[in-house]
Amino acid sequence: MGMGYPCVYLFFHCTTNRHQWQHRQKMKPKYTPQDYGIAYSEDAWRRDHIAYWRTVGSMIIYQQEKPRVSMKMHVLAGCGSFMAGLATIAKEMALDVIVYDKKYQSPMLDQLEDHHIEMRNGYDHPLPAQKDTVVIGNAISRGVPMLEGLLSARMSYLSGPEWLSKAVLANRKTIAISGTHGKTTTSSLFAWVLEVAKQSPGFLVGGIPNNFNTSARKGDGQHFVIEADEYDTCFSDKRPKFFHYPAELLVINNLEFDHADIYRDLDDIVKQFRYYLRTLIPGTKIVYPKRCKLLDKLVHEAGWCNACPTHSTDIEQPWHIQPLADDWSKFTIMDGKKKPHVVKWDLFGQHNAGNALTVMRGAIELGLDIDMIVAALCSFQGVKKRMQRIGISNDGKEVWDDYAHHPT
Repeated sequence: MGMGYPCVYLFFHCTTNRHQWQHRQKMKPKYTPQDYGIAYSEDAWRRDHIAYWRTVGSMIIYQQEKPRVSMKMHVLAGCGSFMAGLATIAKEMALDVIVYDKKYQSPMLDQLEDHHIEMRNGYDHPLPAQKDTVVIGNAISRGVPMLEGLLSARMSYLSGPEWLSKAVLANRKTIAISGTHGKTTTSSLFAWVLEVAKQSPGFLVGGIPNNFNTSARKGDGQHFVIEADEYDTCFSDKRPKFFHYPAELLVINNLEFDHADIYRDLDDIVKQFRYYLRTLIPGTKIVYPKRCKLLDKLVHEAGWCNACPTHSTDIEQPWHIQPLADDWSKFTIMDGKKKPHVVKWDLFGQHNAGNALTVMRGAIELGLDIDMIVAALCSFQGVKKRMQRIGISNDGKEVWDDYAHHPT
């Protein structure tokens, strides 16, 4: 044809204008902005979708040009654990990513450098092009120069969770890990189990799992594991981040009062979880600890979901754990058929054994082989800065690195 257009469709010529119109209506452009998960104005959509009709002999040629989607993405507050992970995934999707932040520090600085992501200091920079994608982190507030410029220019932007939902989660089966404690370890452990099962999961967690050495990746499989944080989304969306995550399997590890800067009390947090459960599709599986009466009530209120409880150390119930070592570095998980499975790993503490119980319960619901699950649990190496043993000092003292931000 010599025109250079990417898509060409050929149809036999119809004898009447009415028939030609019917053919044209059937062949409306199939590409939408939502397919790309980015901000894209209606005017740009109309401009970039040009349908060319020509009559050549006895045939009608229809040529459709794909939208000129921006391949550049600007991430504001991009060195936080969530936003740096998001930038990492965008880079794996072949986007040209530019990160902006006031302070860059490890370990996310190292991750951004490893993925060759451009980093700019501060927020006093020229505005991105209109066609570029702009993603705003929740550390950005009114008064930040780039944000004020974006708003004044009436430019589109997305929050981090919104971009992730549209660009990645829309075509995946999402495993959302929520709760006050243990989200990062449980998310990392679930991703590792799927990896050992050769599922090639995508994931985004709030730390760096030692088994992966990155906090995020796109993955090629159908599953995506996301740390479903209850903290707010961005300056213009004060809902918890998890509202953007359409879970097919939801874990709620526990529920306590946290984030006193945005929540009044525990009831305020419970209300948000209750609203989130109302958004889940019928049949969504929820793994949670039965002994937490608050969670048990919350889950059973959501009758459209499938409750998948665990039972901590209650030996009268299936899905419980028992220690085989004083520090819980070796323990037994009793499955749904009350068959015992021994886990011996480098982690310790009953809380981590409980995380393993939760992951095994969820992985069984996904249909994974139980022996493979046990092998994956035993080979899990933990998460950096989560009770990470650094070594022994010159005077014989053990050195540990732990990121703990909650009094309990």
